[in-house]
Amino acid sequence: MLSAAVARRSVVSSVRAVAQHAARHNSSIAAAATTTPEVGNPIATPLLVDLPTRWEKLPTDEQVDLSLKIWARQQGPWTDLSLEEKRASFYISYGPWGPRKPLQEPYDNYRIFAGTVLGIAAAFGIFAIARQFGGANNFEAQKRYEAAREAEWKEIQDNKAQ
Repeated sequence: MLSAAVARRSVVSSVRAVAQHAARHNSSIAAAATTTPEVGNPIATPLLVDLPTRWEKLPTDEQVDLSLKIWARQQGPWTDLSLEEKRASFYISYGPWGPRKPLQEPYDNYRIFAGTVLGIAAAFGIFAIARQFGGANNFEAQKRYEAAREAEWKEIQDNKAQ
C-alpha cells in the first residue's frame, strides 16, 4: 500500500513539474498541462504498449499528455487500472529516461575492456621496440664497469706488493 502512495506522489510531482515548466516558458504544452483528463476513461492500449522503447522519441507535448492521462487515471481506484497503465505509470515515474538514464550503454563495458587491453599491448610493444633498438644493454655496461674496476684494483694491489 505504501508503494502505491509513493508511486502516485512521484507521478503527480513529475507531471506538476513538467506543467509548471511549460507554463513558465509559455509553450504550447501549457494548454495541455493545465487541463486534466477525465478519471473514468481508460487509456487506449496502443498508446501504452512498448512505452519504454518509444518514450524518449515521443514529442514533449505527447509525453505530458500521456503523463496527465495516467495521473488522472491514478486518482481513481488502482484496481481499475490495467496492467499496461500500471507499467506505464511506473516507467514514467521511475524508468531510465531523462536524468535517470544510465551513463554507459550495456556494450560499453566490452569497449572499455578492449581499449584497456589494446593500451597495455601498445605500451608493451613500445617497450619491446625500445629494448630491441635502444643501444647498449645495462648488463653489458655493468660487466664492462666491473671488469675495469677489477683491473684497476689488481693494479693497485700489484703496486702495493712491490
